[in-house]
Amino acid sequence: MTCALTTPAMAPAVGTADELNDGLMQFLYRAPIGLVQTTLAGDIEMINPMSANLLMPLSPDGGLDNLFAVLDPVAPQLRQLVAAFAAPTGVVCESLRIPLQPGPGSGAGGAASGGPGADHAGLPGAGAPQVLSISLMRLDTGRLMAVLSDATLDVQREQQGLALGLSAAARTDSLTHMPNRAALRERLAQALARRPGVAGPHGAAGPGFALLFMNCDRFMQINDRLGQAAGDELLGLLADRVRATLRAGPRASARTALRAGALPGAHPGGHAHRQTSHAGLVGPVGLPPMAARVGGDEFVVLLDDLARPDDVHAVAQRLLDVLAQPYGLGQQQVHCSISMGIVLAAQAAQDADGVINDASIAMVEAKRAGGGCYRMFEPAMQARAAARGSIEAELRTALADGQLFVVYQPVVGLQAQRAANTGAGVTPFDPCAGAPPLDPCAGATPFDPGAGATPFDPCAGFTPFDPCAGFTPFDPYAGVEALVRWRHPVRGVVGPLDFIGVAEQCGLIGALGDFVLSTACRQFVAWQRTLGARAPRLLAVNLSRAQLGQPGWVARVQALLHSTGMAPAQLQLEVTESLAAQDAAVQATLHALKALGLSLALDDFGTGYSSLASLHLLPVDVVKIDRSFVSQADSSAHHRVLIQATVRVAQSLGMATVAEGIETEAQAAVVRQLGCDKGQGYLFSKPLAADAVAGWLAGWPSAGTGTPTRCHAQ
Repeated sequence: MTCALTTPAMAPAVGTADELNDGLMQFLYRAPIGLVQTTLAGDIEMINPMSANLLMPLSPDGGLDNLFAVLDPVAPQLRQLVAAFAAPTGVVCESLRIPLQPGPGSGAGGAASGGPGADHAGLPGAGAPQVLSISLMRLDTGRLMAVLSDATLDVQREQQGLALGLSAAARTDSLTHMPNRAALRERLAQALARRPGVAGPHGAAGPGFALLFMNCDRFMQINDRLGQAAGDELLGLLADRVRATLRAGPRASARTALRAGALPGAHPGGHAHRQTSHAGLVGPVGLPPMAARVGGDEFVVLLDDLARPDDVHAVAQRLLDVLAQPYGLGQQQVHCSISMGIVLAAQAAQDADGVINDASIAMVEAKRAGGGCYRMFEPAMQARAAARGSIEAELRTALADGQLFVVYQPVVGLQAQRAANTGAGVTPFDPCAGAPPLDPCAGATPFDPGAGATPFDPCAGFTPFDPCAGFTPFDPYAGVEALVRWRHPVRGVVGPLDFIGVAEQCGLIGALGDFVLSTACRQFVAWQRTLGARAPRLLAVNLSRAQLGQPGWVARVQALLHSTGMAPAQLQLEVTESLAAQDAAVQATLHALKALGLSLALDDFGTGYSSLASLHLLPVDVVKIDRSFVSQADSSAHHRVLIQATVRVAQSLGMATVAEGIETEAQAAVVRQLGCDKGQGYLFSKPLAADAVAGWLAGWPSAGTGTPTRCHAQ
């Protein structure tokens, strides 16, 4: 069949119609799309040159008699679509895209000619369309009109756009919509190539840069207490603050920025009002700062093209100030400070990953300094980080080789009744001996507002606070707290601050906690057997999150109590505030432990996220008041009020109280007067080895009858 624009049946009858027909034929001939008119069976009645060019490569023999026959190898569904279309007129299919893959060995025009280079499968050769677009419309009861076009370029553009979109998505954090680690590495690699000492295109060294690595302090506790949804919301708010502070990216909405506390000028005179101009932050290239999220609660800021290295200090402090402001999560105000490590271009490693790693090392140093601060990277930090890394392997060996041991710090009763007989030759220890009552108004002169007026005396009728009123002796047999130590073969005795954090990070804290619990329970039973009435009455052991998460751990505690013969009422497990306030599964485990008959204590109360108002929600029996309050009990009325309020709320809930970190006689007298049931600290004794505990207790009279001549342990 030859290509034709008309058929004999379509020939015009009159001159005017002939002119119109000629114009139509010219349009069809020059149309940039292919047009094919067929019968319902696909027999071609009319075809324009563009259609012939598009279809010819698909015809093995060069014939274009039937549209369906030509397209059957690549679009066999067309016949079914037409047969299933019941309406007399309408669109059968629209923009149906058919991929056309060139056959092996096909040359340009080989398929069209049907010569030796033709593809045996009837598929197009090189240079032919790769994607064909077909729209099919039923004109009437007997005819179809097909519209054909080459969609190759359209598909390629769509694929390129999709690829760009996927690339952008792969380089963007889905939660905060910040660049992720991959995007940061690319930008950082560019900064490394431009840093001072590396010649640019014109031979001059580029400006400097600074990388700020930030990690949220205590984010895990917030996430555990409030749930993952609240944790994600907090990360989003934190990201908003970082962006607003750096003035990078789109401006946050007023509501979001106000919640983030970082709208410029929103709080005149406050942290959010202070600004650092970009004019002093960027160099001649003028790249804006980049903020990225690189981990769970880890964020990185890249100050590229830094004009002056010292400018990084102002930016770092501003970020610390803004991010430390409270966050509104639902009805709660949550505080979440950050720790930050900074690497300058002059100290930067040779590759992006090395720079990020060094900044994270400096961030860990900031955390070890207490958090809420920043530290500049120094090469010596790498050695310290390597030493911490070696602790993990050595700690595993220590657990296997018995290098760990348990010490015990006595817990004394503060409210014991004075006995009639304190023991022959024993003088009770009285920290209040000779101490006058505390009178804050001593020496105060009444305020005289004017002649003839009655002077205002703020101390009129004031009763001086007497911390020694009703003083009674201490009870040394109240209990002991088990603490772990490490007898390192090279370093000697290593304190818990040097390895507990590593144990938590590497997953050894569960095994370590189980070792302490088992060792302490067996030692406690041994004291009961050998010391009798002079033995401690209660054993306190710290409980870790990892232990609570171990399957069957409650049953193992029950088995341990049974195997050692220790009464459950003599065991007290201590949990942190964040651990006690975790989700329903953790709460259920804590209640299961209490069902065994043991007690739970809330450790370090006042340093976490619990409040006196929510104390009744926690499944605990004892509240341990943190040493940060006790250390100022004798010098700060504010801290005395906090301690007294804690004691009264605990008493109303049937909970006992323990004051931690008592180091002076004055502190002991105050917390005792405020009603604390027990106390522990270096005033009474430092942590002691098991045999030393027996010696320390031997210096006291029999239980409940007196106090030793000396409280300080050797």
